[in-house]
Amino acid sequence: MQIHHITLANKISRLIWKVTWILFAAWTPVFMHRWRVLLLRIFGGKACYSSCIYPNVKVWDPKNIILGHKSTLGPDVDCYNVALVEIGDFVTVSQRTYLCTASHDYDQPIVSNNLMDLIVGPIIIEDYAWIAAEVFVGPDRVIGYGSIVLARSVVTKNTLEKGIYGGNPIRHIRDRKSVLSNEAG
Repeated sequence: MQIHHITLANKISRLIWKVTWILFAAWTPVFMHRWRVLLLRIFGGKACYSSCIYPNVKVWDPKNIILGHKSTLGPDVDCYNVALVEIGDFVTVSQRTYLCTASHDYDQPIVSNNLMDLIVGPIIIEDYAWIAAEVFVGPDRVIGYGSIVLARSVVTKNTLEKGIYGGNPIRHIRDRKSVLSNEAG
């Protein structure tokens, strides 16, 4: 993780983004996913038009998001993406999940006026993963290919490919038995 400083230019661009989202996206019908993807792309996000972004999703900085083919940010997902959030193809991030790429350096040697440095790390969610409802994913984490994180879990470590994880903090429960494919059959 690295120390991060938020600039005035970043604050202004995020304010314009937030106002734009409130005026042009937050009230739109659920089916208007392509419209919300377009808004995200206009503000520097990288998202496929096949993605689904619900109207009440919160994205802190659209420039720090990559959303793959047929992936979903479900209702009330909060994407606090001070650093990059990269979401692969065929990924579901379920309702009220919190993707948090930043924290504070509580171990810094000198803390003046209780102000701690902001430290950031990316979140990478690989293809075919499913993040169930109300999961917290912390900074500098990788959710492995095809992994499932069960509802209300706290992701404090990386997950392995096709594993099922749950709890606070998460632990490996078992491996996933599904064959993952983008073809019906």
